[in-house]
Amino acid sequence: MRFRPAIAVLALILMTGSCAMIRAMDPENGTLLPLPAAEKSFGGFSALEVSTDGQRFSILSDRGRFVEGRLLRDRTGALRGVHYDKAVWPGGDLTRRHRLDSEGLADLPDGRIALSTENRGLYMMDPDTFALTRLPSPPDEATLRANRKYEALAAGPDGTLYTMPEKPSRAEGTLAPLWAFDGKGWRAVRQIPLSDHYLLAGADVGPDGALYVLERSWLLTFRSRVRRFDLRHPEQPGTVVWKTDAYPLHNFEGLAVWQAPEGLRMTLVSDNNFLPELGQSLLEVALPAPGA
Repeated sequence: MRFRPAIAVLALILMTGSCAMIRAMDPENGTLLPLPAAEKSFGGFSALEVSTDGQRFSILSDRGRFVEGRLLRDRTGALRGVHYDKAVWPGGDLTRRHRLDSEGLADLPDGRIALSTENRGLYMMDPDTFALTRLPSPPDEATLRANRKYEALAAGPDGTLYTMPEKPSRAEGTLAPLWAFDGKGWRAVRQIPLSDHYLLAGADVGPDGALYVLERSWLLTFRSRVRRFDLRHPEQPGTVVWKTDAYPLHNFEGLAVWQAPEGLRMTLVSDNNFLPELGQSLLEVALPAPGA
């Protein structure tokens, strides 16, 4: 979802800018790395994937720009920089002219890449040609509000796609359906309860097989949290594994969970909505082990 709180943001910079920079260095809140803008179209990053070894990444903007690159690390594995290798418009000029409002990104085991959008449904992207093939939409698409559709997308180790709307339909209230696609059709596997003014922003299936759901809240400043859900037991509630208000000008919308040598690690990307006042960064955080 796009935010345009320019007036509020300008005021917040004057009041909290220096405090936010100090808190960003707090180890408990992770390692924050501002993303350089290599060209004008590098902005609005809303989705993220990271390779299993934490060395490569891909990001997707809410205007359809797809970027691949490398994560630069020091000897301890800490994030120190990025190198952009490739930037393309999936689907070619069609994407450039008709912005996809893309929000979700998922790497499948067979190398294909799936995208979800808030205005044109879901697509599968060829990793070599970047051509797009339209996927069928979940059954609830017609009931969802504009700019509140399929914000989060993830892929399981068997290739199953999972998606959910940013905000459920009025009939569903505060219970967002989690949809699963097996290549033939969609089925509802569980409901994700919303609470405390948080909306769904991103998702990933971690190496532990759990579904990690990123949520953000906006009330003059941004707050973020991540919940872990056991896909094998849909009757169990989610567990909050990370929560912060340390980055009030960072709208975190995409996440990737991967296995570092020392344990589970989560990388997030923030969407600046093409506003220089908002932060556009990667954030890496160590996650507790399941059951901890």
